Amino acid sequence: MEKCKSRPDFIYDEEQTVIYIDGPSHDYPGRCRRDLEQTECMEDRGYLVLRFGYQDDWAKLIAKYPDIFGRKF
Repeated sequence: MEKCKSRPDFIYDEEQTVIYIDGPSHDYPGRCRRDLEQTECMEDRGYLVLRFGYQDDWAKLIAKYPDIFGRKF
């Protein structure tokens, strides 16, 4: 993650998935650009990048990826 100048909140190595929990500070334009750059860098390295925003429906996001989070939570 160092090459992408990023520290994901969670890493699922076997699934090649990283998770970010984004609070209100991620709404600012400068931070949004940096988040996009980090996401693209991680994806270029074969990772699936999931971002959980503070206003998102987390249950819906979790249900969308049962192979990562399981069928029931």
